[in-house]
Amino acid sequence: TCWNCKTPKIPEWVAEYGDDKFWSMNFHDFRTTDKISMKDQTIGCANCHDPKTMELVITSIPLKEALAEQGIDWTKATRNEMRGYVCGQCHVEYYFMEKDHGPNKKPKFPWANGKNPDDMYEYYMDKGPKNAQGGFDSFADWTHPVSKTRMLKAQHPEFETWGDGPHGAAGVSCADCHMPYKRVDGKKKISSHLWTSPLR
Repeated sequence: TCWNCKTPKIPEWVAEYGDDKFWSMNFHDFRTTDKISMKDQTIGCANCHDPKTMELVITSIPLKEALAEQGIDWTKATRNEMRGYVCGQCHVEYYFMEKDHGPNKKPKFPWANGKNPDDMYEYYMDKGPKNAQGGFDSFADWTHPVSKTRMLKAQHPEFETWGDGPHGAAGVSCADCHMPYKRVDGKKKISSHLWTSPLR
């Protein structure tokens, strides 16, 4: 479900409905006012900050799982690493799993082989539906209407591009450029929360 990056309520909903059931539920069922306030419960502080301490935190279940699969314990990450990880909750390549591979329609990050395009392409080769031979077809986001070719559509792999590029290699976090530090009242240093291009 696309809700993974639309609200901080995901951990609450997964706890309520269960990991196997929640992800395949109808997206529109959660747009009602008894489920969510589109004014107060859209992307906000609680997506990236612990509401009690305001420390950076990962709330994205798919990111937690992807990091764990790579042997990374995000709870031991440095503050600078967290300034990238919180962006990696949503600014990533992902796909919705087929029911034969896990909870149907759960977002999954294709990082098992690595984070560059060739690694992710290779990962997708057996993540589609079961075929007549008992194996699995390649995953496809869509099928071209004329050629009937099964296609992948890169979502928005900014986190992978950053991590595999010169900025990630140099230890420059996403927030260093997109949420630069500024002074409040000429004293306290905070990260700007005007998420924008550093060229503006």
